[in-house]
Amino acid sequence: VDTQLPYPKADYLELEDSLVKWLDSLGVLSANSSAIFPELLADLSDGTTLSRVIVRCFGSQLQGVSDRPRTRVVAKSNLHKVFPHMLHHHHACVCVCVCVRV
Repeated sequence: VDTQLPYPKADYLELEDSLVKWLDSLGVLSANSSAIFPELLADLSDGTTLSRVIVRCFGSQLQGVSDRPRTRVVAKSNLHKVFPHMLHHHHACVCVCVCVRV
């Protein structure tokens, strides 16, 4: 993350750890996903993990999401398919800010 957040580093690291544990408890991390937050950002930024969160938490089926996006265009397309579902379920979603460069 390039932006300095207004939290002490210890709180920031605890938040990262909590997010990784939550994703792991949902069973949405792929077999090649890392349990280390900085390495997990790639999985979050291509829309695959976020897609699995939507399916797991809300049962919404997402059509046309690529499980293995090989280009930035496909990753961006995944995110454009995931975000409307996140907005639809905003009342129940936990807000997670992820810096995504697509």
